[in-house]
Amino acid sequence: YRRLLERVGISESTLARSLSPAALREEGLPRTAGMILALPLAFYGLVNNLLAARIAALSVRLFARKEDNTTVALQRVLGGLVGLPVSYALQGAAVQHVAGWPAALGYLATCPASGLFAWGYLGRLARTRVTLEEGAILLTHRRLLGNLRRRRSALRRALDAARARTLQKIDGAGPD
Repeated sequence: YRRLLERVGISESTLARSLSPAALREEGLPRTAGMILALPLAFYGLVNNLLAARIAALSVRLFARKEDNTTVALQRVLGGLVGLPVSYALQGAAVQHVAGWPAALGYLATCPASGLFAWGYLGRLARTRVTLEEGAILLTHRRLLGNLRRRRSALRRALDAARARTLQKIDGAGPD
């Protein structure tokens, strides 16, 4: 059953959902439209925080052992603490050189918020992609999913029966 779920590419929670074409339109299309509208701001945030992310990644690569998750996380934080000010200073200097101090200060004021927005956007993008992919599977493989749902029900009945027999044997054994 688990191998079939993996082969189809859906999760247990997706199989439990009953998604109609109308439900997919109501859930997936507005989310997709919002993601498309937010793309320019997310792109701005990604571009303006890419250098800081690269500095943090370089810090991890140079100073952390990959098998030690704590050190990797700490090095990522330390790399970010160094990378953000360094990258913002370099980028701010470039904007100041081209457009002057007022533009540079305005630009620098947008960098942290746009970076946070981009980070959140990437998470929403991943969830939206999964929702749309699972919705497509639910809509195009109805017979297979019906078979999987029947298998799940049969497995649950078998497990419930085994549990009941086990509890009955335990209750029948009594205290020692």
